Amino acid sequence: MKKTIFSGLILVQLMFCIQATFSQSNLPNIKAKVTANKYKNWGAKPIESQDGPTDGWTRGSMCEGPQSDNVIASSTLAQQGKIKYSASYICDDNPTTAWVEGKEDYGIGEFLEFKNWTPMGNGEISMLNGYQSAKAAWENNSRVKKFKISINGKDACVLELEDVMGVQTFNLPVTALKALEDGNGIIRFTILEVYPGLKWKDTAISGVFSCGG
Repeated sequence: MKKTIFSGLILVQLMFCIQATFSQSNLPNIKAKVTANKYKNWGAKPIESQDGPTDGWTRGSMCEGPQSDNVIASSTLAQQGKIKYSASYICDDNPTTAWVEGKEDYGIGEFLEFKNWTPMGNGEISMLNGYQSAKAAWENNSRVKKFKISINGKDACVLELEDVMGVQTFNLPVTALKALEDGNGIIRFTILEVYPGLKWKDTAISGVFSCGG
């Protein structure tokens, strides 16, 4: 990837998270929940069963994500050879693909936006943080530490993600969920802080979805 960190700066950059330049002090803070270890081996892609639908790779049968046509990114990293980094990849139930922001720095202020998507059940959202195709890819690229979540243009909360592979979940505030009940709302995730990658500044997200309950 193009945003290589000079080796002499790596140790310094790993000592802190990149801070957002705008205020977040008045917003409720939500911490994602994780049940897995730091690293995750996703294994081979599930094969379609003759007895029923294909098992999900990253999510269960009672889960669904936003439609790829309704996902917008503020920027996207340019294609590298045959590898693309489209925002639509967060919808494909495939941890080996990811959206990667396209700024020269860590992507502070860049965002993902979902239109006409209401999370299922009680507003629980699941996320795959970082580039989860392999341990090395995940470590070498940056991951999100904090997102600002906005609903229909209004700031709702700050989400703090763990620096782990695998699925982590959180619930939208009740007031934010009500604003999405008609199915025509817009959810925006804006990057506030990151966990710097060992090799590249590029910040990635591999998946976003919601499960019933």
